[in-house]
Amino acid sequence: MTKDCVKPSVYAGVPCEKISSIDDYYKKRKGLQLDEAEDIFDMYYQKYGNISEIFFLFENAPIEELNEEHVRVLKLADSYQKSVERYEKRESRFSDYSEFVEYCLKEWTNSWCFMIFICAGGECYDASNCIFVFYPIPSN
Repeated sequence: MTKDCVKPSVYAGVPCEKISSIDDYYKKRKGLQLDEAEDIFDMYYQKYGNISEIFFLFENAPIEELNEEHVRVLKLADSYQKSVERYEKRESRFSDYSEFVEYCLKEWTNSWCFMIFICAGGECYDASNCIFVFYPIPSN
């Protein structure tokens, strides 16, 4: 059922009904991103007792200074160029991943998620066009 859908909008259900505009949905999801990242951290830490991944959302090194593992992950699913473009445009709330970890440990919750996805472009609103990124952090 697509002939009567107003684009760009979010639809769901049977019968299909409009939930929101794509812009409102994007703002809502972006607003929840930190809470969801914190939930991911919480459950991962509870399960494994450590954190072995960095989300590029919190990495601040220039692209040319990323380590080999970071570059390998950026190249997953043939998304390197989109990943680099998004990486260079991002706004980090934390100075680095360690600061995010400290924040999560202070704000401990009991929710579950497993990954953060970062949309690669303005027209990218479904997961098939988004980039899923994880990075290992150095052990102390």
